[in-house]
Amino acid sequence: MAELMTISGRVTITSREIATLVELRHDNVKRTIESLAAKGAITLPQSEEVSNDGPGPKTIAVYLVGKRDSYVIVAQLSPEFTARLVDRWQELEAQAAGPALPNFSDPVAAARAWADQVEANRAIELAARHPRPSVSSANRTTTIPAAWQISNHMRQSARMRLSCAPTRNKHKAAQNSAAACHQK
Repeated sequence: MAELMTISGRVTITSREIATLVELRHDNVKRTIESLAAKGAITLPQSEEVSNDGPGPKTIAVYLVGKRDSYVIVAQLSPEFTARLVDRWQELEAQAAGPALPNFSDPVAAARAWADQVEANRAIELAARHPRPSVSSANRTTTIPAAWQISNHMRQSARMRLSCAPTRNKHKAAQNSAAACHQK
């Protein structure tokens, strides 16, 4: 089906989509629209040029028809397809309305909506606390061996200093050798 069309905030359906719904050629639907407008049954709808996917010219003129007039047109063309038009209008209106709010007078629906929102918030917080690794973080991991080598060198230096440190019970010669050890 065609996408949602609006004229100054009002939802419309194209004459080409009406032709698809009632399984007639688009030129026949356009002729019926013009005939009904001439009789005063409907107002002549706004015309718009749209791209043509099928054979023929690259662009074609379609009428942007409002809800009431589309019912009149379909009733004139093919009354048995009125149910299809009603269903399509319900789809268009649901698209225009966007996501529906839960029924907050129903405690179960309200609790479910609250739980869904809490779960969504927790997922966002978790994603913020534990971001997924990216390409740039993969590049940073290549420097980890160098950091490990530096910390390993510092540990070895600390061990060397501790092994060169004098103990209390040793005599002065041991202290002198420790001083020599630190100067290395």
